Amino acid sequence: LDHYAVDLYEDSGRNSSGGKLGYDLSILENQSIIARQGNVRELSFHEIRNGITSPIVSPTNGTPTLIVSDDSGYETILRSLSLTGITSQELIPVKGPQNINALTKNQLAQFNMLILYRFKGEGWKEIQRFIERGGKIYIELDAGNKSFSTTPDFFPVTSIETTEINGQWSPQIIKKTDLTENIKTENFAPFVYEGGPWRLSISPKEDIRPWAEPVLAHGDSVVFSQGTFGKGTIILSGFNLPYHIIANQNFDEVKLFKNSISSLMGNQNIEKPTFEIQRSIPEKITVTGKNMKGVYFKENYHSGWMATVYPEGNRRMNGKQVPIYKAGLDFMYVPLLKAINNKSQQIVLSFNGSLTSWLFFGLSSFSLLLAMLYLIIPHPFHALHKHTQHHIKHKVVNKVNTWWQKEEE
Repeated sequence: LDHYAVDLYEDSGRNSSGGKLGYDLSILENQSIIARQGNVRELSFHEIRNGITSPIVSPTNGTPTLIVSDDSGYETILRSLSLTGITSQELIPVKGPQNINALTKNQLAQFNMLILYRFKGEGWKEIQRFIERGGKIYIELDAGNKSFSTTPDFFPVTSIETTEINGQWSPQIIKKTDLTENIKTENFAPFVYEGGPWRLSISPKEDIRPWAEPVLAHGDSVVFSQGTFGKGTIILSGFNLPYHIIANQNFDEVKLFKNSISSLMGNQNIEKPTFEIQRSIPEKITVTGKNMKGVYFKENYHSGWMATVYPEGNRRMNGKQVPIYKAGLDFMYVPLLKAINNKSQQIVLSFNGSLTSWLFFGLSSFSLLLAMLYLIIPHPFHALHKHTQHHIKHKVVNKVNTWWQKEEE
């Protein structure tokens, strides 16, 4: 509901058993979500309560989270997040690169949290600086990640190796924390991949760093750990939790994932920004406000959109062009500089079209112009055609004659 900015939902045609595809009746009959319901002829409408969903253009203080993964991993993280009930008003999932080597200091400065899953690369320097300055990191190791004989300094463990399990497995809770609250690991779904074994990334208990603490264990090894490094926090998971959640829809696994992400977000009261939005034409949106970490734009991502920020809302000052990231369900997110979050700002979103679109437009216009000229004054085209045809024919005949003479010799 929230990701699609739903305010009024039409649900006609659902039969008495609830067999029609759509939102579950547990949502549509929940009075804390639905303000009122009514029928107009054969149509059935449900009005969503204020505050449950955010608008299409949403200045937000939700935690901007960069997901470092491939496309498949990004989709898996999104689907796992959707099961937790964490909305876009609380967390903004942003599509990042798959390779950690591509991350830069300026890029990381725009985000409060990183989720690493199905990632590549070995350049950990910028990520270590990110956590030292207070960043939050969730790292999920999957079957494609190799073993680490030595790990980066900010990992909770000094080494990582892989092992396999097959069937029912209940991780042992080493220490009860906020991460394991209300979780029964014996209810976890069997760990099987396409009928074969499931791979875990584990560490010996003695390899836990002094500042970290183990959370879940596999025998004498740690499979889930957390710790505080510098001013930041890290959670390291070694059993490919998001994929297992999606494959099995297991409630206790979802709670573990939600507890982990929520703990990194912190128990902060998210203050709603004050803002004003103007959109007199579809191609231009002006957002004026303060106390906002970014603007979440719930329209399909397109490279033709540009974002310009004017400090203190003064259009006479030189604006700064800022990046637009692909976020959520292929929507757009504009992060704002943390240093000016509490000051009035004006963000102008303008659609100018992509370079590819303008190139095709130029080619189409040129072709149309030539066609019109041919209809109006065809003689120059006929002359050009005859001249070109004669020139080509002359060159071909000369080459054939030359080849023929060489053959006779």
